[in-house]
Amino acid sequence: MLPLHLSKRFVQRCFPPANRLLTSATTTTTGDRRSSSPNQPPPPPIQVLLTESAGRGVFATRSIEPGQLIHTAKPLVSHPSISSVDKVCYLCLKNTPKCSEFQVEKVVFCSEECREQAKGFYEVEKEADWSALIAYCRTRGLKYPFLAKRLACMVISGVTSAECLDILQPARLSAEMISQMEEELCLLRGAFEDSGMNDKQLTFLNIEWYAGVLARIRINAFRIELAANAYEDLLALAAASVESEASVGNAVYMLPSFYNHDCGKTLYSSGFYEVEKEADWSALIAYCRTRGLKYPFLAKRLACMVISGVTSAECLDILQPARLSVEMISQMEEELCLLRGAFEDSGMNDKQLTFLNIEWYAGVLARIRINAFRIELAAHSYEDLLALAAASVESEASVGNAVYMLPSFYNHDCDPNTHIVWVENVEARLKALREIEAGEELRICYIDASMDRDARQNLLSKGFGFECNCPRCMSND
Repeated sequence: MLPLHLSKRFVQRCFPPANRLLTSATTTTTGDRRSSSPNQPPPPPIQVLLTESAGRGVFATRSIEPGQLIHTAKPLVSHPSISSVDKVCYLCLKNTPKCSEFQVEKVVFCSEECREQAKGFYEVEKEADWSALIAYCRTRGLKYPFLAKRLACMVISGVTSAECLDILQPARLSAEMISQMEEELCLLRGAFEDSGMNDKQLTFLNIEWYAGVLARIRINAFRIELAANAYEDLLALAAASVESEASVGNAVYMLPSFYNHDCGKTLYSSGFYEVEKEADWSALIAYCRTRGLKYPFLAKRLACMVISGVTSAECLDILQPARLSVEMISQMEEELCLLRGAFEDSGMNDKQLTFLNIEWYAGVLARIRINAFRIELAAHSYEDLLALAAASVESEASVGNAVYMLPSFYNHDCDPNTHIVWVENVEARLKALREIEAGEELRICYIDASMDRDARQNLLSKGFGFECNCPRCMSND
């Protein structure tokens, strides 16, 4: 084992100076268009250059329109999360049913192509017993050792070289981190040796290699969350009216300055519930569930508030309404029939329900439609939010992790002009969030951009080792 004070060669390999990270300050992906085949798509409109303060960066070679696909990227190495091993393709991470015809022992592949591509490293991987490594990582909430395991299998099988990640920027490692990595390496190497691998095959697998790989994976790995089966589905999901499990409900707000001083008398009094609990809402619930509707429930709540005297029938009139088509209003008439019917069946009389006509209902829905907010609770406390954001354990939304070449060159910005998305598998898609001018640097956000400045700085410092000086942070936003 390498001593913790480390050799000079080890430090130089794991932490190369910035000017060694790129062979040329003007390395570009655009190339010479004259030598390109006429049948090949044009190269992406980007080039990799050295920046003044953030190492390498990706810059636009021409203007890029909002929403434009800038480029795609396949990973250097990827691995499914522990919880997703039997649910996604073992190579490309595409959601794959267990009954797939390409299932191999305990893992599944989405296609014959993926199974063939994985054959090299998987033939090595399947011979070893990984239970000890899995148990060690699970109890400590670790995920990156699995990427190192996959990479080691790829090196042994000849799919890639032991130095394939050396071009990526590494994280700084403490003596304590390297000490823990020695335990992981012992389990990794032990699994290979127990499977019959000899010392010659495992020559590269020492603490110098393992720590260097983990140092690069630590700040260059992406957590893969699949958006949908197609990019069009992603757009549809973003605008969908159906409820997601992350949402706890919906609400309509007024500007706080519109409220009177007496904030003690809230809209959420016992009045509306005394009305609501007397009616049978099963027919309305069934109708909305089968059609993915959520806003009729807000209208129902508002009607109960009007009937109980908590608010007036005109309380939303100040809000801007959406324009409704004849077809929309026709559907609303069906909803209104179910809503009014539930009230009438509970014993409400016509006088109490005078306001509840199609004019009122359509007016309310027109305002709710463009003024309602979808409520997602972040955590029970601000501390919980930070803990969740910084956690290294896998969440159910993640299907795995991957390391890429070009996407790893993108620098961070809390107000990014580019984002990365995974649609149906591990292939990354980089898209422009706004118009990007020629010569402008393309930046992505490494964390949740909705957090406040102090929380963002805390996560970036602890997780990525730098202080963010983007315009948004400098303006204390």
